[in-house]
Amino acid sequence: QLATEEFLEKLTLIQNKNYTLFIITICFLNFVYFLTPIPTLPLIVLNGFLIQNYGFFLSYFMIIICSTIIFSKSKMFISFLQKFNFYNSLSSKINNNINNNFNFYIIASSRFLLPYFFHNVFFGSILKNSNVFIFSIILAEIPIIYILNKFGKYLRDFSDLYSYNLNEILNFNFILFFLVFF
Repeated sequence: QLATEEFLEKLTLIQNKNYTLFIITICFLNFVYFLTPIPTLPLIVLNGFLIQNYGFFLSYFMIIICSTIIFSKSKMFISFLQKFNFYNSLSSKINNNINNNFNFYIIASSRFLLPYFFHNVFFGSILKNSNVFIFSIILAEIPIIYILNKFGKYLRDFSDLYSYNLNEILNFNFILFFLVFF
């Protein structure tokens, strides 16, 4: 816990000294990080912690850009995925389905269940039409990123618990966030 606090203090110090370099570095790290299979939750929370409300926009746009890149490059994994029976049956069901609304619901709801990278690779290798995929991730990512970003922002607000009074803790935004998050 002490190492985490020191790391966050160093990041905020760099942020205060050279904000432009800090933002360029954060954007680059986000771009690289979102292209890997590493879980994205900690980075979205960190973005909320470091750049607060702007962290939502940064995470949102980076996820859309990187999801599109992963989606377009995922055809390389088809030969590996075709070894699994469920992949072939699911692929034919989704691509033969004429109802784009149903495909949208499948893609958007599975966004909450499957890890980010694997979701992009899986649906990128299955779908023939990228418009449904891109539209569904644009809409499905808003609540996830918003909640995680707010959590990071509130972590920064609560970094010094001893300086808060009861009125600040019972703020409507805090209560609403914690009800939605938990």
